[in-house]
Amino acid sequence: MDSPHPKVLIGVIIFIIIVFVWYFARLFGKNATSDSSNQMVIFARHPNTSTFNYRVEPKKSTENIFYYGEYPTVSECEDKCKGDPKCKAFTWSDDAQIRYSMQCYGRDNTYKLTPELGNISGIKRMVDKSTL
Repeated sequence: MDSPHPKVLIGVIIFIIIVFVWYFARLFGKNATSDSSNQMVIFARHPNTSTFNYRVEPKKSTENIFYYGEYPTVSECEDKCKGDPKCKAFTWSDDAQIRYSMQCYGRDNTYKLTPELGNISGIKRMVDKSTL
């Protein structure tokens, strides 16, 4: 079998380099230069988890936990966290959490997800709109 022509090999190598440069420029360059108008908040939801590593009294705030109130849906709790720059995660409790039913709590960045039935937690993430 004949070996490929050297000019073909050089062309293929140049093409591969161009693709890599384009890919890494898109992957890293955009995030480094994008302004906040290109960013949006999304949440990664985690059912049956809590952001509490200790119990807070119902309807009370602490230094790291923000009580937002009672809301009938997790989406409304998520919206409260989305609008609060201090909030990095939230936990909303359904009827299974009798003392905390329908209560919404935000967390700063000191949270740790722990398994707990009756709670839905969400982690706030900033993403570039063009990636959606």
